Amino acid sequence: MDTQSFTITVTSLDSPLKNTLTVTDCFNQKGNDKLSAKDKIPVIQTSDNDRLETVPHSYTCYRFTDPSIPAKCLIATPELIPDMAIVDPDFADSMPPEVRADSGMDAFTHAIESYVSSKSNDFSRGLSLQAITLIMKYLPSSFLERDPVAREHMHYAATLAGMAFSNSSNGICHSVAGIIGAAYHLTHGRANAIALPYVIRYNSPAVGGLYANVARAIGFKGGNQSEAVTDLIKKVNHLKKSLKVQNSYQQMGIPEDRFQSQLKEFVQRAYRLPATNWNPRKSTMEDLERLFQACYEGKGRLLQRSRK
Repeated sequence: MDTQSFTITVTSLDSPLKNTLTVTDCFNQKGNDKLSAKDKIPVIQTSDNDRLETVPHSYTCYRFTDPSIPAKCLIATPELIPDMAIVDPDFADSMPPEVRADSGMDAFTHAIESYVSSKSNDFSRGLSLQAITLIMKYLPSSFLERDPVAREHMHYAATLAGMAFSNSSNGICHSVAGIIGAAYHLTHGRANAIALPYVIRYNSPAVGGLYANVARAIGFKGGNQSEAVTDLIKKVNHLKKSLKVQNSYQQMGIPEDRFQSQLKEFVQRAYRLPATNWNPRKSTMEDLERLFQACYEGKGRLLQRSRK
């Protein structure tokens, strides 16, 4: 790809702005697929969500949307790995409140999911837990009070969460949110935020002990694992309420008839996603359907019939 003649406008996944290229536009570009030796890529993060500047993998993905395809699309190449990351909270200071809430909840989901991922490890969990404690403490005041200290800590917490999931993985919450967000044009962070409490409930039979660790890190004092998980879900819901985040996809205005007509397709797509494979609790098609339904209706009790 000729970087001299081809420029992509990359915006936050939680911004209402639209990207400037379609899938066809990208595949029609001609040129070299290597950067020259003198080319350097600095990355400046301007929100508190996806931390592409921290990814240490063999390639980095940049995402955009083609209006003709109900899915997030990727441009992936080792050539996009940044040479320098600038993590300066001043660059994120102009975020509107709704974007700040959505991007903060995206970072929070990264931290929670990476902590319990089947690929998590001692290194990633340390990063995850620190991000979780910072976000729980500083996201509400960052959103409600425009507190500059809180906004600084949130910017750093999002980077820690990005480092965590880059060294482990995300899980089934991202499977659900990615599909729903693309199909109904919800911001990525809000789609994650709505699904997260239901995913915690769903995963708790497999990783209740890890969720209990998270609950204790953010203030739970008891010793009972089940009570700890319940307390964690309550705190997540309280955080969402403070950010004016809805409790279900139905509350976002998604028509029920349209959702139900697409549900089987959503389940099939989610079943094949890598994030589903890395989820700590393995899922059947039936499990996934109930999870989607619970997230749509806002009814956690629908998950009680899922297999153990």
